[in-house]
Parts: sequence; structure tokens; C-alpha cells
Amino acid sequence: MTEVDGAPRERFQPLLFFYFLLFTNSFYSAFGSFQNGKLAVKSGESALYQLIYIAAYALLAFKLIEHWRLVLNKFISSIELIMLLQIGVLAYVVVNPEIVSIQRYGMYIGTILLALYISIKYDSTDVFFTFFVASGFILVIHFASYPFLSSKIVYDDSVDRMTIVGTTSYAGFFGHKNGAAAVFAFFATVSFPRCFRNKGQWAARLICTGSLVATLLTGGVGPLIGLILASIGISELWIWNSRPKSAALLSALALAYAALALYLTGIDQLLGLFGRSADLTGRDAIFELWPRFFMEHPFFGWGFNGFFNGQPGAPALRLSPYLLSYQQFGTFESGYLEILSQFGALGGLAYFFIALKTLSNALYFSRQAFECRYVPMMILLNILFLTISQSSIMIQNSPEPLLFFWIYFGCGMRPPIPRAVQAPAIGNYSRSQFQSRG
Repeated sequence: MTEVDGAPRERFQPLLFFYFLLFTNSFYSAFGSFQNGKLAVKSGESALYQLIYIAAYALLAFKLIEHWRLVLNKFISSIELIMLLQIGVLAYVVVNPEIVSIQRYGMYIGTILLALYISIKYDSTDVFFTFFVASGFILVIHFASYPFLSSKIVYDDSVDRMTIVGTTSYAGFFGHKNGAAAVFAFFATVSFPRCFRNKGQWAARLICTGSLVATLLTGGVGPLIGLILASIGISELWIWNSRPKSAALLSALALAYAALALYLTGIDQLLGLFGRSADLTGRDAIFELWPRFFMEHPFFGWGFNGFFNGQPGAPALRLSPYLLSYQQFGTFESGYLEILSQFGALGGLAYFFIALKTLSNALYFSRQAFECRYVPMMILLNILFLTISQSSIMIQNSPEPLLFFWIYFGCGMRPPIPRAVQAPAIGNYSRSQFQSRG
């Protein structure tokens, strides 16, 4: 962490800003064309959109080559990730050689490598600050576009529900309301610690409040519930780290009783507060069908994007006889089911160890003396809860895998220098301070 007079110095990183804008998909719909409020040509099929992604991954390849020693050292130490990627390749050889799926798998690996590059190139303070700036930029455009877009775009919601605040869904230029809600939840998470600063706190409070309002206006309930549950988890972690253990144990016991009461009474009433029911908008139907297709390739899975590949003769077409006419799914609607479906039981086991390491890194980060020390854990918990009913962690160009693997690779933390080996003092300055001052 770079410091000036003992305080962290935050630096804006333009390249990181560009990648954040791209992977949050905050301007996704701007690349498509509309007819009657619906996307007639998907943005992903737009030549300009594809060109931007090609340029982004080409630039990433150049940066990886430029820092190849650091990249290689970090990558070869990630045994569980290497196992996962090998299983993914093997699945294509054994099960699904579709070229479209292979391209998307390549993009998914590229997203993982981008997370690796960010972790070795940028300090966590710079990452949080750049993400904070990006959130403010996106929110300004998002709300400024409301008068023009709110009545012109119809987002994917087959039952046309109102939001919990009584408005129609508004997700701006995002491709989907749930994707927009998840991004705004991340914005609120990153901006919240800054709300308590002595300087610049009003900008942070404005962005945090705006992010929460934008989340409500999207109508995406999953990310909202994930944010609430993650906040409860972080509160418990804060009590554990900063209060007597007796208080932490009492708090944990209260949460356990609350969870038991919720289990015994059912979740219908709780979900009803958010305008949802226990069938999770018909997801229970696809959940029940999942084991049948998983057992066809239980070890290596169908390959990345192998089941719902959108091609003629795709395995997903076999779902039609079991679903109602209005039930159309592009995934199994759960990241955990998608991981097992695409990578099989062996890949699921590798992903489990990846998640354990990610959780360990977030816990370690939470014990450091940083202003944003709880942010990685908050993001991780949000992703883990969100993954129950959304599959965005398996979408190659979404923020969830980028942030998840950034935490997995260490959040850009630098190992502290032991006091015994710190540079000797020169006059009134340490050697490092002396060199930094020229």
C-alpha cells in the first residue's frame, strides 16, 4: 500500500477504469438495436461490441506477456485453478467440441487472467478507489438516462412485475435487471466505508445512497437479498473481530435461532416481502430437472456453456417437453448447478477448493488495518448468496467471476515487511521514505 505521511494514497488507474466499465456491462444495451422496446439485435452480436472485447483481451494479453514472470509465479501456485481449467478442456475433448462454447471458455479464462493481472499490478487501495470513481460515473449516466430510457426498454421479466417500490423496472443500459442490481450492490459495498471519512464523505454517501436506490429501481430481488444477507454476515464478522468473544457468540446464537425459525416457518412469507414466492419465479422446475441431465456426464460435465450453447441441436432443447410454454431458460438458474453441469463433479470439487481459498483470503484481508478491510468479504458473501439463484459467476463477461477471482488471487495485497528486516533509519526518515522523497 502506497502511503504519504502515514495515510494511504489512492491513485486512479485509467486502464482499470476501462475494464470495470466493460465488465460491469453498464452500457451493454447501447450496442444493440431495439424494436418495440426489445433488443432486436443483441449487443453481443454487434460488430462494434465484439471489436471492443477483442481489443480488451488483446491488450490484456500484451500486459500478461509484459509481466510474464509475476503472472507465471502466481498462476502455477494456484493448483486448484489449474485442475479446474484442465477439467474444462477435457470436457470439450470427451463431450462437447462446439466451437462457440470453446470461444466462450477462452473468454472465461481471459476474465480469470484479468483478475490475476489486477491482483499483481494494482494495490487494493487503487482498485477500490478506481471502482468507486467508476461507480459514480456510471450512476450519473444511469439516472440522467432515466427520462429517455425508462419508457423505451422492456427488460427480461416474463411476468411483468412491478418493483418493490411500486415502479416499473429500470436498468438503464444494462443488459438485464438482475445484472444491474448486482453491480449496484457492489457499488454500495465499495462506497459504504468511505461514508465515515472526515474528508469526501458526502460524495461517498451520495454514491452509496444512489446505488441502493438504483438497486431498488431495477426490480432485481436476488442481489438485494444477497446484499442484506451479506451485510448481516459482515456485521457478525465485525463483532467477532472487534468485540469480546462472548458478544460474538451471543450474536451468532441469535442468528442461528433466527435461521431455525425461518426454516420452521418457511421462506414464503419472507420472500413475499420482496414480491416473490418459494418457487423462485419458476426456477424450481428447472432445479428439479437438473439431476437428470447432470447424471449423463457426472464426472467432467457438459463443458463450459456446453448445455445451453444456443446452437441447433443443443442439449438444452431436450428440456422443452418438461417445461411450460412460457418457461424459457438460458441456464439452470443457479451458479452452483451450472458449475456442476459445466465442469462435472470433479470440476465442482476443484471449484470448492477455489472458494475455500477465496474465503481464506477475504478473512485475512478483514483482519488488516485497512479502511476497506471488510469490502472483499462483503463482495464475496454477496456473490455466494447470489449464486444460489443466478448463474452470473459462470458468465464470461460479467463482474462476478472477475471480482471472485480477484479475491482468490489475493486482492492485490502485498505481504507486510517484518520489523526485524525493515530498512535502517537515515536521519529522521526510514530508507524507504528517504528514497520515495528523492
